[in-house]
Amino acid sequence: MTWAKAKWDQRAAGCPREVAVVHCTVPVIWERAIAVGAPRDAVAKLVLSAGSWRFDIDDAARDVHLHKTFADDCGSIAEAPDPNVVQDLPLPETLDRTMITNAIGVVKPKVIACASDLSIKGVVKATVKETPDGAPAAVTVRNTPDRALGECVKQAVASATFTRTQKGGSFSYPFMF
Repeated sequence: MTWAKAKWDQRAAGCPREVAVVHCTVPVIWERAIAVGAPRDAVAKLVLSAGSWRFDIDDAARDVHLHKTFADDCGSIAEAPDPNVVQDLPLPETLDRTMITNAIGVVKPKVIACASDLSIKGVVKATVKETPDGAPAAVTVRNTPDRALGECVKQAVASATFTRTQKGGSFSYPFMF
């Protein structure tokens, strides 16, 4: 797309049969153009062809016109890691108490809601087998004072998402009503 005569012009064109290998990035070419007088806030047209970059600025409103050709002669490009991005830490081998407490804490409102209409007192013990990707593979309940309550707790715990680990894990968690 190009801007010409106060409107956008779109021309359909197929890709060339041979795709050029790019050696310099657009920011590198921009820096070269700035070094020879291009304004940093201009709009430019860049075209890579036959091992060189054609750089054109035609800004009549600001009376800025720059037409240069720059060689596509940069060496290999390798990106360094972004220092602002936290690097991945190795996965823990299995779940620990904090991971379990955090995941159960998220679904605890659902568990509490299971008994909101019931005047049942007692303990529902949920046993969870967790896969390495953090999903509950199996949830069973024991010692439930009410079958419907136990089934509701089972479904709530089955919706939990745990921290990813290397080996998964299993644990039991008591819910007191």
